[in-house]
Amino acid sequence: MANHEERQHAEFAPSGMERTLNCPGSMQQQKNKPNKSSAAAEEGTQAHEYLELLVTQEMDYPAIPEEHEYMIEDLKLAVNYLDGLIDHYDSEDKHGYYYDVEMKVELSHLGGDCWGHLDFAIWSPKVGMDVVDFKFGYHPVEVDNNDQ
Repeated sequence: MANHEERQHAEFAPSGMERTLNCPGSMQQQKNKPNKSSAAAEEGTQAHEYLELLVTQEMDYPAIPEEHEYMIEDLKLAVNYLDGLIDHYDSEDKHGYYYDVEMKVELSHLGGDCWGHLDFAIWSPKVGMDVVDFKFGYHPVEVDNNDQ
């Protein structure tokens, strides 16, 4: 099981891109400061861990602890969506597609310590590429014009 909470974070990470672009000095101000979390962030981290384990079939829904059972319906929606993407790629390009979950992507060519993790990506030369960013939580996320 990938422990997302203990995972390293890039200094110039895509997930913090909006702050960095709007206030470049924030990168320097954040150096050597503790990475504080919130209940919403911890819940999202846990949901991402479950999603990874469900998609890779290292876990099934009954293994989700009782205190997180409220996440199951949203996780099922996400897994069904990803299964549908896989089915689409499989029907269009039988053995020429590849997918990965929680794949580390190196973006240092953009400058500095820049990398992140894709929640889910699938691609083939014939079909193209889909990247899925799983959102779970309290705050809606705008997809259009999102700097991340």
